[in-house]
Amino acid sequence: MPPHRNFRPRVHPPSTDRQSSPLWKRLKVRLFTLGGMVFAALMTLVLLPVAKDVLSDKAQRATAEPAMWASATSKSPEAGCLALRDPLGARDRAAIQLDSDVEGVARRLGGAWIGELPIDLSLRGGSGQATITGIEIRPRERARPAASAAVLCHSSAGTPPVAQLTANLDTTPPVVKIGGKRYGDGSVITLAQGEQAPAHLVVSITRGYLEFDIVVRFAHKNKAAETLVVYDGDPKLKRPFRVTGAASRYRSIFIKGSGYDEATVRKACRFLPLKGC
Repeated sequence: MPPHRNFRPRVHPPSTDRQSSPLWKRLKVRLFTLGGMVFAALMTLVLLPVAKDVLSDKAQRATAEPAMWASATSKSPEAGCLALRDPLGARDRAAIQLDSDVEGVARRLGGAWIGELPIDLSLRGGSGQATITGIEIRPRERARPAASAAVLCHSSAGTPPVAQLTANLDTTPPVVKIGGKRYGDGSVITLAQGEQAPAHLVVSITRGYLEFDIVVRFAHKNKAAETLVVYDGDPKLKRPFRVTGAASRYRSIFIKGSGYDEATVRKACRFLPLKGC
């Protein structure tokens, strides 16, 4: 006997007609959308050239060659004495006596040449002609008492180069001179594009201990005054130049022979006017 089937018709929920939005609302939405698209297109046309100019200027500044370069390195004098500001440790003393890493010891302990400091300046023109209008000494702080922890002296090893530029650090402010006259009073250095010009500067001091930088001012094209700060050696390290006047006495005295031999005051009298000479 076949199974009984239910032939009741399926009941579906009554369908409701969705009412469409009024025509004015649909036109309003479309007008707003069209207006936004037009506004975006206009802003693109206006701002795109400006953005290109800004990016182009930034790229040119990033890749543009500097107007000039300047660097400098302090040199040990042909004859003279190096004073240390901070006391010697046992390792430092051994390094000095063996003449091993004396420069490193001097750098760590505030070493400074007594009386005079020779400095080799290297100047080079960049993208065009540059005229150096001023060279200045900028102290990092007021002079402190002369370095007196230790002194290392050596005899002459040759003829010192003739100084083109000089500066007396005992005067306030220090004045850089060329040929005995203030730099800029009738004599200046002008660099052509790519031209290199070495210069030799000797600074002198009779009292106190001073750390300083060198400031080079120059004119280039339509710019009347640009400034470069020059440090001792690697510019990334920003090391100052150091020089000191003589002290009346030192805790330790060394005179260079095969290494640096510890010496008495009397043996150092040919280098410095110490007490007891």
